[in-house]
Amino acid sequence: PFKDIFQLTLDQIHHLRVRRELNTSQIIYLSSQQSLFKGRIQVQNSKKVFFKAEEHEKLITRPNSITLLACPIKSDLYQLVIQKAVELGVDRIIPLISEFTQGKDYKKKYHSLHKTIELACSQSRQVQCPTLLDPIKISELYTCDIENFIVSDWQSSSRTFPTLSKSSSIGLLVGPEGG
Repeated sequence: PFKDIFQLTLDQIHHLRVRRELNTSQIIYLSSQQSLFKGRIQVQNSKKVFFKAEEHEKLITRPNSITLLACPIKSDLYQLVIQKAVELGVDRIIPLISEFTQGKDYKKKYHSLHKTIELACSQSRQVQCPTLLDPIKISELYTCDIENFIVSDWQSSSRTFPTLSKSSSIGLLVGPEGG
């Protein structure tokens, strides 16, 4: 047994209107519980729209957990980094504060980053949106519960990646230019 009727949020209704799918016969709904539903839209009024599921499928998760640890940079560029990381399938995003971080006033941008994550999930049809965690300092990396770190180093001559176990957690470290 699964919940078969969902009330859509105003953002979801707007998204369906823009894509001209509000009157479509069948759509796919991805829930945050890693489930895929196929069903139909039931419009009650302009602000109350429901999705009635007709089919349900539990999706398989990958064994690796990928965390992006990226230093905030100028707002529009950081949102682009977050958007692309979400589209590529990261599980967690942790803003990393370093000596050269430009976006130290991170809390003001927190809401817009959540919106960027939601839109990127929708765009790439991700089943589960990554978790946006509070920023940490480089000295606090040991608290992240990550087994393997891959560090972005444009000056390195090595272009090989470490061999990872099938169930490992991976941290991708990306710092600001010069940091």
